[in-house]
Amino acid sequence: MKNKKLSFATKFAIFALVVSIVSSVVTLVMVKSYVSTIRSLTSPKYVFAAVNYPKPTGYVNDFAGILSPDTERRIEAELRQYEQKTSIEIAVVTVSSLGGETVEDYTIGLAKSWGVGKKGKDNGIVFLIAPNERKMRIEVGYGMEPDMPDSAAGRIIREGIAPLFKEGKMSDGIVAGVAEIMKKLGDKPYQARLEERKAAEEKARRESEQSRESFKNFMFMAGLILATGLVVLAVVLGVKSATRKRRELKTLHDKNGSMLRDALAKIKEAEEEYPRAKEKVEVLKKDNPKEVWGNIETLVLPLPEQLAVLKQQIERLSKDQERGWKKSEEIRGSVQGFFALAAEKASYLELANSKINEVKKAKDSSANLMRSLPNMIKELAEKISHEDVTGATKDVFKDAKSKYSNASLTAGRGNINWLVVFTILGTASALLKKVTASIESDISQAKKARQEGPMLLKELPASIEEVGKKVSHSDVSSSTKQKFSEAKKKYEEGKRKTSGSPIDWLTVFAALTLADAWLNEAENGAKSDKSAAKRRRDDDSYNSSSSSSWSSSSGSDSGSSFGGFGGGGFGGGGASGSW
Repeated sequence: MKNKKLSFATKFAIFALVVSIVSSVVTLVMVKSYVSTIRSLTSPKYVFAAVNYPKPTGYVNDFAGILSPDTERRIEAELRQYEQKTSIEIAVVTVSSLGGETVEDYTIGLAKSWGVGKKGKDNGIVFLIAPNERKMRIEVGYGMEPDMPDSAAGRIIREGIAPLFKEGKMSDGIVAGVAEIMKKLGDKPYQARLEERKAAEEKARRESEQSRESFKNFMFMAGLILATGLVVLAVVLGVKSATRKRRELKTLHDKNGSMLRDALAKIKEAEEEYPRAKEKVEVLKKDNPKEVWGNIETLVLPLPEQLAVLKQQIERLSKDQERGWKKSEEIRGSVQGFFALAAEKASYLELANSKINEVKKAKDSSANLMRSLPNMIKELAEKISHEDVTGATKDVFKDAKSKYSNASLTAGRGNINWLVVFTILGTASALLKKVTASIESDISQAKKARQEGPMLLKELPASIEEVGKKVSHSDVSSSTKQKFSEAKKKYEEGKRKTSGSPIDWLTVFAALTLADAWLNEAENGAKSDKSAAKRRRDDDSYNSSSSSSWSSSSGSDSGSSFGGFGGGGFGGGGASGSW
């Protein structure tokens, strides 16, 4: 029993099911990966572990010394009263530095470290100002986000605080910011806020259930309509696909027929050109060695038998073509292959003619080079003896002469392969042109070396002494000192080469130039190393001073009645600003 092909509708349904399954799997993998990444990045051992936060001294913590004592006491009293009335904890913090952190990372790290807000309620607010970085942030605890959304916090910063900060009224800006925060939050106790939220959530839940029920009914009807539509679509697409396929096969049938006719025409052309192609092979054999004509003869001689076989194959394929368009796709590969083979057979006469022309061109060009190269070699032989010409240039000249001699010997034998001769002569010509340019360059470089070398030899000792003092500093790295050492070695090398007679200034100048380059790198490196070391010392000094300041502040307030915050949590809500 023959296997039946699946209908288009069945294929479409299977494809849709596979896409749905693959999409679900990919989504699940991506979600798991995302959750894993978030967990790792928010683990206690990873987040905010490198920052040393100061200890809180009260609701107002003026570590940067912005507020006057009276203003600090007044805000402290207001925030304590506000906490007693609402249970909401608001911390005001000024710091001298963010320690290289962003204001967002520093503030949430400090908020979590201090635990501003009540545990389980997470009803804390942190208002942080970093005057040196000109940054500020209002960090909002989880439990306060409904009452202080990010947009409200941003509006307080832009409209209530930043304008005063820009005028230099830092203390007034902090007072205004605290007032705006409390005004936005209101005086309602936190428990009352929770009860209102629960009532709102219950109402939203009921409305959501009603909405879900309506949505289920809608989705059932929509699914029914969609299923009907898909069935209709599958039928329509199936019909359209079958029609399109039939049209494509008919077009391919016409194309196959045209290529078969063209293939037969190419075979006829090859049959007619075979005698002339054979004659051209004989012409090549007469004056050239076998490596020139051997491949072409291998192609041309068996051509009649090959054409006969190819013609039979094409005629059999033409019978399949005549049976109609249904097998057009099956025979397309064979049709294209036979056409390409027929076209290749028809090109053999052109191939033989091309080889004859190639040999003639190589022979004529070789004759021209055989006449011109000796004069070029003679001229260069006089110039190459100049004392400033380098050994490398002389070696290239020697190689060029050797190639010319080999080509001359090859051309003097019988049955010459002019293609090989022309290749050798062309290489010799290119090398001689390179020698011409190299001679001029060598002489020019030697002249420059004789003029500048003595001056550089005289100037370098002073430069070495000056740079040596700079690199001897304790802040200079070992790699910079190594560069200075290399500079001295190259200078000594160049200096030693001046002891002979005559002095090879080209070699001396090369060593001195390299020494000068190493000295420049060592000098720049020493400057960079010292600057980096100074920055490290300044940073260490600042960190030590900041740590001492915070410890002192914490110790001086150790007798305060402030017992710490309640252990609230934060999730990154709030807004940042600058001025």
